[in-house]
Amino acid sequence: MSSLHGILNPWKPEALEKIHQASLQILERTGVWVGHDEALDCLERTAARVDRATKIVRFPAAMVDEIMRNAPGSWDRVGGPAREFSVSADCGAQHIWDYATRRARPVVARDFTDVPRLVQALQHIDAAGTLVHAMEIPPPVADMIAYRHMWNHTEKKGGGGLGRSPSCCDALHPQSFDYLCEMLEIKVGAAKMRSDPEFSFFMGVASPLRYGEDILKMAMHTIRRGQVVGIGGNCNCGVQSPVTPAANIALDHAERLAGMCIVTAVRPDAKFYFCNHTYFLDLQSADIASGSPEQTLLALLGQKVLEHCGFRIVVNHPIMDIGAHCPDAQAGAEKMMYTLLTALGGANGIGGAGQLKEDFCYEQLVVDDEIAGYVKHLIKGAEISDETIALETIVEQGIGASFMDCDVTLDHWRKVYHPPHLFGRKRKSEWMREGAKDILTKAHEKVEATLARETPTFLSADQLAAMDKLIFKACQELAGGWDPSPFLNS
Repeated sequence: MSSLHGILNPWKPEALEKIHQASLQILERTGVWVGHDEALDCLERTAARVDRATKIVRFPAAMVDEIMRNAPGSWDRVGGPAREFSVSADCGAQHIWDYATRRARPVVARDFTDVPRLVQALQHIDAAGTLVHAMEIPPPVADMIAYRHMWNHTEKKGGGGLGRSPSCCDALHPQSFDYLCEMLEIKVGAAKMRSDPEFSFFMGVASPLRYGEDILKMAMHTIRRGQVVGIGGNCNCGVQSPVTPAANIALDHAERLAGMCIVTAVRPDAKFYFCNHTYFLDLQSADIASGSPEQTLLALLGQKVLEHCGFRIVVNHPIMDIGAHCPDAQAGAEKMMYTLLTALGGANGIGGAGQLKEDFCYEQLVVDDEIAGYVKHLIKGAEISDETIALETIVEQGIGASFMDCDVTLDHWRKVYHPPHLFGRKRKSEWMREGAKDILTKAHEKVEATLARETPTFLSADQLAAMDKLIFKACQELAGGWDPSPFLNS
């Protein structure tokens, strides 16, 4: 079958190379500010030119190209094993859009169990990262509580976008990461934890061209724990870069390549992956232009530049990052556009299922599951062969025939037909007999039905007890004795 995954590339190789060469020039002539002394020590042992007085590091183009070709810890090189496009839920929101009130409400203890239960029940949501956070939980232990519930209520792992990339740690506390790793060891065992890393830390840039001390401290700690570093910028087009997409991606790509050089200077075989993490400034509101065609285009261009350099995007960001504040027609249109272009562009997947501009929404997660199934089926493409053309069947059956019961139909209908679970295709009369329900109503009914029934759990009582013991210990050490009981007993 001829897949449509990765078929979209509007730019010629020479145009993408032009951006890459500009990025190399930025790194060689301007450089990057590196605000961590130990990272500077590591870089001094490489071909980078380090100015300790200013903390500015310049990277020769030959050095960058050499690392790109040879870094053994990089994930998802172009030409690696083919992977199916995946969709993940990993919003990490502190507020939930509530169906009954049509307003956002704070995350409560029950959401920590209900959101992963819903994720587990949805067919086309492949992975789950940090799903929700509560404002009253101290940041150093927030990840621990979120993952404790996620691991218990869904077997879908991953996060940060994609099922195949590790789950993200949000806290800027090395001790928090240590506790998370201890929890992971309880879940999977020490050997699997080392061989198949399940955690990552996003080493984001303070754009333009600055890597801060707190970010680098956490990245180095992550590397030494044998887990994975995600590398990407936070470059807002029109503020932190010139407003043109080409300029923004040249700068963003330079920041990513600098991050690669830093990570491999710390440890040559360090595990890392690249992210797409650039934004566009809305020139009317001075906010991020979430869900806009401009931002969607930036994500695609950044993805294709990395692919040109030999890497597949593991995490395509800005994910399903939309401008809508409620699950309406705008949300559906923006989600579909992001997801479809990301799949056609060839990324491994996309994150942000269930996410609105600032909040998480149960009903939107159900709608996004339907969008995910639609896109996954579409990008499979159509198989063209003698069997699927079925010439002899058509000639034999002839004029006025019915092909409902012919061998080709019976053999292939499951492959070519995608049954909708939420979207409607019935006649108007049938739709009206069933209550003339809109999509949001149907999505809410699915949420209610899923959460009303018993759902599976995936951790043993002993595993939960061991994790809870660690959480209490971490609260004493890192959160001033804060009591996590209300969020563990939900």
